[in-house]
Amino acid sequence: MRRLIVLAVAASLTLITGASPAVAGQPTITDIAVGDGTFDRNGRDTDILAAAVQAAGLAETLASPDTDVTVFAPTDWGFRRLARDLGGPWKASEAEVATWLVETVGVETLTTVLLYHVVDGSVYSSDVVPGLDRAHVPTLAGPTFQVFIQYHEDGDLKAVFLRDQDPDDLNAKLKLSALDIEASNGVVHVVNRVMRPIDLP
Repeated sequence: MRRLIVLAVAASLTLITGASPAVAGQPTITDIAVGDGTFDRNGRDTDILAAAVQAAGLAETLASPDTDVTVFAPTDWGFRRLARDLGGPWKASEAEVATWLVETVGVETLTTVLLYHVVDGSVYSSDVVPGLDRAHVPTLAGPTFQVFIQYHEDGDLKAVFLRDQDPDDLNAKLKLSALDIEASNGVVHVVNRVMRPIDLP
């Protein structure tokens, strides 16, 4: 079943219309998301995301030069919040949190959760305009998330929140200091929470 899921994901990414060719010399989505893959005590990076991508078998798919996607990458603190909300050992080491999430949530659900953070095409912060406020954004997982935009009085962007399909958790928030991280096959924006495509228990 896991292999079928990964193959289906790979096929859907390959068939994305308008995908642009990889830019030589730039890191791929996987390179950015996975990094060096070393667990540490820095809750602002994406080590647990790296472990989740590897466990779901999506690393090769998200490195494809035929892909053009936008990834909303949750921080380690975001994954710790998910583990806490599910009753897990959220104060444990990053490695223990990652292992617990994979074993508890399961690979199939984990894959769906990760793809819920992936959007077709490269979307940059400059594309965020008032008309997008409250828009529903389709994801590669299927379900949408809703965008809420706040501006300062001078018109500058203040905050962007993403509302998922779980009514019990708080909205994810984009880190304005970590937007528009360019990859050879898309773009990455860092978010502070793991969005949920379903109402997780």
